[in-house]
Amino acid sequence: MAATFLLAMMIAPSWGLAARKPVTGDQVEDFAFRDFNGQMHRLSDYSGHYVLLDFWATWCGPCLKEVPVLRKAAELYRKRGLEILGMNSDQKVEKARKFLEKSQ
Repeated sequence: MAATFLLAMMIAPSWGLAARKPVTGDQVEDFAFRDFNGQMHRLSDYSGHYVLLDFWATWCGPCLKEVPVLRKAAELYRKRGLEILGMNSDQKVEKARKFLEKSQ
């Protein structure tokens, strides 16, 4: 798995959704999340990079089909500053971890 393709469990952020739709370039409120190894990260750790947040779960068929595409994008654009953070929403971390191990 590519180093920049960090698949993580998200700790519920307070998004503070506004009345308008988000647009490209909007700033996202900083939030913390834990990776599958238990290490804490913050969105602000990726300051200065282009960050794609991908929300997925093992029960979401279209999400699973995107994994190879996202891995390829991470590989192609890593040197240009792209970081892809996969935010998994499965109830059990082990289920997501097993899927990732099989899909490599």
